[in-house]
Amino acid sequence: MTNNMFSKTLFISNVSNEDSGNYTCIASNRVANTSYSTILNVQVPPKWVISPMDTEAIVGQKVVMNCVASGQSRVWWERSEVAD
Repeated sequence: MTNNMFSKTLFISNVSNEDSGNYTCIASNRVANTSYSTILNVQVPPKWVISPMDTEAIVGQKVVMNCVASGQSRVWWERSEVAD
């Protein structure tokens, strides 16, 4: 944090997901207090929590294939054609 009488600057070196959150800057003098809050949302790359696995199925039965990623990721499935 850098300091002078009328300003403060918050520096976070090597930011991580744990630094995400609500931060509040507060100013005060003999007359009044004031504050302003802002949200820090740290973007992290996706990482597999549950990796998809090759699966076999019998015609007519139900199939469940899990795929879970961390890092506030959007996850979806795509189907590729299988070569003969």
